[in-house]
Amino acid sequence: MKAVFRLVCAACCWTAIMVAAEPVAVRLDAPEVRRQLNNTTRKLTETGELVFQHAAPAKSWIGIPIDPALIAGRELLFSVKVGAEGLPIPVANGNGIMVQLHYTKTDGREQFLRLNVPNANSPLTRHSLKVFFPEGVKKAGLDLALLNVSGTVRFCEPMFRDALPVKDFSKFTVAGATDREEALYRENEPMKFRFQALNDGKPVEARLRLVRAGDDGKEESRIIEVAPDRPLEYVTSLDRPGYVMVRAMLLDENGEPVRRVPRPGAGARPVQYGLAAGVAPEKLRQGVPEPEDFDAFWQEEIRKLAAVPLKVLEKKAVESDDAVDVFDVKLSCAGDRPVSGYLTVPKAAKEGKKATEDTIRVTETIAVKAKKVLQEILCRNRAIFAGIGVCVLLFAEVASEIEEIFREQYSIHTESVRETVTETQTVRVGESLGQVVTSGYCNCPICCGVWSGGSTASGAMPQANHTIAVDASNPFVPLGTKIVMNGVEYVVEDTGAFDQYGVQFDVYYGDHAAASAHGHQTWEAYIADDNGSQDVEVTSTREVNRLETVLTNHNLDTVLRNRMNDEEEQRYDYYNLTYGNRDYLFDVNTLPSGGGSGGFGYEIPAEALSDEKFANMIHEAEKYLGYPYVWGGASPSTSFDCSGFVSWVINNCGNGWNVGRQTADGLRSCCAYVSPSEAKPGDLIFFQGTYNTPGASHVGIYVGDNMMIHCGNPIQYANISSAYWQEHFMAFGRIQ
Repeated sequence: MKAVFRLVCAACCWTAIMVAAEPVAVRLDAPEVRRQLNNTTRKLTETGELVFQHAAPAKSWIGIPIDPALIAGRELLFSVKVGAEGLPIPVANGNGIMVQLHYTKTDGREQFLRLNVPNANSPLTRHSLKVFFPEGVKKAGLDLALLNVSGTVRFCEPMFRDALPVKDFSKFTVAGATDREEALYRENEPMKFRFQALNDGKPVEARLRLVRAGDDGKEESRIIEVAPDRPLEYVTSLDRPGYVMVRAMLLDENGEPVRRVPRPGAGARPVQYGLAAGVAPEKLRQGVPEPEDFDAFWQEEIRKLAAVPLKVLEKKAVESDDAVDVFDVKLSCAGDRPVSGYLTVPKAAKEGKKATEDTIRVTETIAVKAKKVLQEILCRNRAIFAGIGVCVLLFAEVASEIEEIFREQYSIHTESVRETVTETQTVRVGESLGQVVTSGYCNCPICCGVWSGGSTASGAMPQANHTIAVDASNPFVPLGTKIVMNGVEYVVEDTGAFDQYGVQFDVYYGDHAAASAHGHQTWEAYIADDNGSQDVEVTSTREVNRLETVLTNHNLDTVLRNRMNDEEEQRYDYYNLTYGNRDYLFDVNTLPSGGGSGGFGYEIPAEALSDEKFANMIHEAEKYLGYPYVWGGASPSTSFDCSGFVSWVINNCGNGWNVGRQTADGLRSCCAYVSPSEAKPGDLIFFQGTYNTPGASHVGIYVGDNMMIHCGNPIQYANISSAYWQEHFMAFGRIQ
């Protein structure tokens, strides 16, 4: 790609771009640009927009040369407006919208600076990048591109200006909250997020970049000015079970993220606050569908197994107490591999008595573990199933208990509550109240009863095209508020009883016929500019049905141990130590040979451990080898998921880092990009598409030699050169 851009730029003449204190536009209509247009995928509109339009995935780019004499030795702010529509969301990493500056340094090396433009369908929005160009720049250019996707992208108003001095943001923070403490909503129900910039804990004026991502694939990015009395308020929704993530990032005077070193030795991190909200988490289902032939396959394997005579191939004593003897055994099985398990023989059993299903029994904990991996293994390698026939044979015996265990691990409590909700918001003059429902009334006995012919609640006589009323029991706005509707300025002077009909304003007419003819109409209402105050408190009261849902995720290991007696727990520990003599279920046999930790058979080369920071990471990470995967887990007390494990290692390895609890994609934002050829032990490795979520979906710690340590199930080493990990590979990143 770099070579392509060099070729494009070399074929163009220099475009004169002057950089001064005042912003100066980069000309998109220059002859050097027009020569690269083809009026199909790349064209220039009459309004000066450079448009890339792809009916199908394709690559299009424009190279614009920049005179190096005008930028060398200067700190400048480059910005450009970008808008998009029709992009497939999400967009694979490295594809989509590209805005890139590049220059050649005195040593001949080329430097590429990529502007972070989200691959999101959005109106024209200005994006900026602060750049310092060193002395002696030989050549420079700007690249605009749309890569390997369909859709339409518009670029306009690229410009340079001198970077502004940045004020002291050392005590600035960002805080946020959802309108519900539990952050759980129904499908298509409004989710309300609120963010505020703080200086030493007090609300202040600032600029925030809001970024939205969700399981619906929709992305949004916008810049919003906030004030002490005007926080950032953002409303979105989700049309399916899943999650929405929204974060607000503090920007400086140049529109760049404010960064801060959270603790000594840590890299500079953006000052931001992230929130997540969920929709019907109890409806979330597994990402990989069950194969259509799943049941038929199992029935056939059971039939094959039943035809194999039971024969003990190997038997080793592993434990004995006053009640039982426990043996590690290998039994004949369908296929060319035996099956391994534990044989528990009661002390009271008579010598020579024929073994039965009551004595030849794989422990229930083995069946529990097996159920979690059966389908995954089926999808990867069906041949392996011939080696776990005993688990299949006995699964029906423990199925009901397994289901009970799962219910203990994952529980949902719901409670329906009906309550009266009063909502108050501040609306500034000139701003819209939204669409309101209006009705009509006059001063006759039909409309006003005993109050007919009299004054309004404010004491003034009602006037047509002037007076409106609010409900007395649920006033929408205070008396005296001036409202503009349909180009007419009204004053709230009266009250009535019409909220029960869904009406916010009752409009006064001079006669009953006109009032009746009004019926119920929906108008957009605005706070009039000539209100005495700059803002108005708007209040609404309504009855709502609220469903409180609590999802509990217990640690599977803890649930199992709470159900075991001492003997069962000892056997369970033996199983975890030896993997039930079924290493292949955990991919142990695919790992390089060596001493390793935790029995996983991989030993990190000594030269890699000479890096103190990497050694600290591995020392912490290997403490948890064998810990089970627990969705949402983020500490040894709960066990881990993939991002929880990596976040814990980073924060607790003693390297002075603190990234907090991040998702996989959140960890990617904490890293600098590293090419695969430059990756080293201690870098993070990211994968995409391992389940349905935009951005990075899985993360591990790279240890060199195509190996990583990660939270699979359980935490273990894995070879990233396998077909599965290569298919889903996304990028390497280095912690800053």
